[in-house]
Amino acid sequence: MKRTVFAWIGFVLLIVSLLPVQALGDDTNGQKDGWTFSLVPYLWLPSISGTINYNQSLGSLNGMEVKVGPDNYLSNLSAAVMLSGEARKGKWGVLSDVIYLNFSSEESNVKAAVFNSSGRFPINASLNTNTKSTLQGLVWNLLGSYRLVEGSTITLDGVGGFRYFGLKATTEWQLAAAVNGPGPGQTLARTGRISERERTFWTLLSASGVV
Repeated sequence: MKRTVFAWIGFVLLIVSLLPVQALGDDTNGQKDGWTFSLVPYLWLPSISGTINYNQSLGSLNGMEVKVGPDNYLSNLSAAVMLSGEARKGKWGVLSDVIYLNFSSEESNVKAAVFNSSGRFPINASLNTNTKSTLQGLVWNLLGSYRLVEGSTITLDGVGGFRYFGLKATTEWQLAAAVNGPGPGQTLARTGRISERERTFWTLLSASGVV
């Protein structure tokens, strides 16, 4: 996808639980010196609205613009996993957060077809009779930390890790009739399917502290 614009708007509905687990083992001062763990499932209520720009060739097509939503998230949300976890031992820490969402049968409209030689060709929204889109998204953060400074008035942690973002979009369009483009042999079929996947990684290296 050349460019994908989504507005995932929501609020935290429920923090299901906080489950700390402490490993056995005491140091000489009677303090826990093993690993400690916490896991927090949570839930957002998102809605989706935006434009998908496909960059896939289909015959005389070189791409397509599809408007998605806004739609009823409860009826279209097929799966959702949202977890945040942390593990710590002494100065070391590991933090992770995972968000997975699967929306199916989102109301959509084909906005434009991009033909090979003629560029963008607008499509009247009224031609869409039953166009639907499916969206699958995964965001995964994984961070490691080390306590560099720990005093009575200041703490400083070194943090490093990565963020993964993956998105798969699929649109099945149904139009009232096939659409002829501006050039010879340029046609958008009355029905069809287009799908594309995008993956992105970010790396992070920073320091954070409290004074």
